[in-house]
Amino acid sequence: MLRRVRAEVGVGIGLRVDANQGWTAEQAISVISAWEDAGLGIEMVEQPVAMVNIKLAKTGGLREALRMAELARHNGAAVIFPTLPASASQSWPPTDM
Repeated sequence: MLRRVRAEVGVGIGLRVDANQGWTAEQAISVISAWEDAGLGIEMVEQPVAMVNIKLAKTGGLREALRMAELARHNGAAVIFPTLPASASQSWPPTDM
């Protein structure tokens, strides 16, 4: 399908894919490598693998966030700590920690 899209839009338009955490790490590597080998020029693949997104401002503090991360990793999940606040209306850094 991406080959058809690339053929229709040409090389002057960037293509981005959102996998919505639908792949394993091995699948992501395989699929993205195949796209690269095919020269499809994919700019970005958003959320290729499932991960736990731990928002520090919503966990009650650093200690609880680290506990959650350890639990997620123990159960085989990848973990990310975003660097931006959960919403633009929040104060940053959070004052309630």
